[in-house]
Amino acid sequence: MILCCDTSTANSVFAVGRPDGTLVASSTVFHGHNLSVRLFSDLDVVLAKADIEFDQIDTLAVGLGPGSFTGVRVAVTTFRTLAQATGKRLIGIDTLSIFAHALAGSAAKNSAIIPVMQSRRGEVYAAVFVDGREERAPFAATFAELEALLNDMRNRCDVVFTGIDGLLPDQFSSVTYVSAPAVPAESFLRLAAEALAAGRFANPFSLNPLYVVPPAVNQHKDPRTALRLAGLPQERV
Repeated sequence: MILCCDTSTANSVFAVGRPDGTLVASSTVFHGHNLSVRLFSDLDVVLAKADIEFDQIDTLAVGLGPGSFTGVRVAVTTFRTLAQATGKRLIGIDTLSIFAHALAGSAAKNSAIIPVMQSRRGEVYAAVFVDGREERAPFAATFAELEALLNDMRNRCDVVFTGIDGLLPDQFSSVTYVSAPAVPAESFLRLAAEALAAGRFANPFSLNPLYVVPPAVNQHKDPRTALRLAGLPQERV
């Protein structure tokens, strides 16, 4: 059995399922500022819904972000520790790919899916998937940069955005936006099942969150981040 956990947004998402990707139980919980306190009790809740014990779990899957630095760090650290202590297999899934996967089956051929997640810097995190394949890895962008990307991609394919409700401002009103209240649990489980079948496991001693940009405490050490936030060309570095 697979136990999934993503805490990259304000809502923690948990799922339990079989190795073939069949969802057994899921839960979504607004964690506020109490994530580190309540994470294990929330895990107990979804295990109870699935009517199984933690000992019956053999694979742990954790969302790597991008997203909330604190949220992602808490979940990754917890699942790394559980994998180290129990010997269970560990899988890391980037959160943007989960949003994209939820639409991949219904997207038209030669269409681009751009999942977006909020950043606290007046930016968004985004990635680009075309025909179900990642064309551009997760990156950070201002809304102006995202609009420029949209205009460029519209010249060659249809574009669909997806992410948490109400994330994009008015200048994106002409493009399709498929919103979700939280990270899609069923897609999370299916991606974890695909990784399990392919043997794509993470090292529990070295798996880290997906930091598209450095955490705020380290941003002064990253000149490209400083230039981007100042609206200056990054080519200067």
